[in-house]
Amino acid sequence: LMPGKLENSKLNSLGYLSGKVHGLLKQRLSDKLSEQNIPLKAVHYPVVSRLWKTDDVTQQTIAEWMNFDRHRTSRLVDELEDIQVVERHSNAANKREKRIQLTEYGKKLQAPVMQIVGESLDDAMKGMGKEEKEAGIVFLQKVVQNLI
Repeated sequence: LMPGKLENSKLNSLGYLSGKVHGLLKQRLSDKLSEQNIPLKAVHYPVVSRLWKTDDVTQQTIAEWMNFDRHRTSRLVDELEDIQVVERHSNAANKREKRIQLTEYGKKLQAPVMQIVGESLDDAMKGMGKEEKEAGIVFLQKVVQNLI
């Protein structure tokens, strides 16, 4: 993109740019995962990355992490279960409560997936200096803080 072409266009819009970055990062991550024959999709990454830190949580906890309704969360967990990344168990004390745990395979995916995530972020910030990256992060942190 040429700097002169940015004036008076949607490329100056925070909303457009933040949505575009989000979409492009999701696509890059999904493509790189697929290239490495890792069956995860970008939509799975936020759940799996949290499970690597806090395994054995309720399905309701995942819904809260993702800000998804029960049905959408159930479908997401179904997908992760289908590719053998998680297992769903009933809570012994409350049979209606579903607990989600990583499988051994799900745990083994952490290193390669984190490598791919790092590469995807490096691709996104190629050509930027340390100060530019830090300023971008600070800017986005302020936007988030203003909106929560």
